Amino acid sequence: MKDKNEAGVRATIEQLIEAGTSSDLSELDNIYHADMNIIMLDHESGEINRFNKPSFISMLENMMTDQNPIDNQWAKFHTTDVEENRGHVLITRKVPIGGQCKELTLSIDLIHESNRWQVTREIIHVRPDN
Repeated sequence: MKDKNEAGVRATIEQLIEAGTSSDLSELDNIYHADMNIIMLDHESGEINRFNKPSFISMLENMMTDQNPIDNQWAKFHTTDVEENRGHVLITRKVPIGGQCKELTLSIDLIHESNRWQVTREIIHVRPDN
């Protein structure tokens, strides 16, 4: 059962990447929990930004305008853990932000609710892509 749950969490994150890079707002709305929150730390400036579900979806929509979704699919899963109805993923991604490619390390918490995995929190560390 654990493998099936971990596979479900990973599939949800893969769907999230696809939805985020293609600005599929309906799918983002489905994957992000209503009470989701995001904390984003910019390595270069030290600035911390906080988002709720609507503000983060809006930012993703604006960021991915005129982008080729295939160019932004790269991801490396470091860990995928599940305990009962809670999941966690540690992942690294490379995406364009502000006209430059950035490397993101994301710590993502999920909950299995309403018969699906939903993202409840993301902590994102943004740094230049070396």
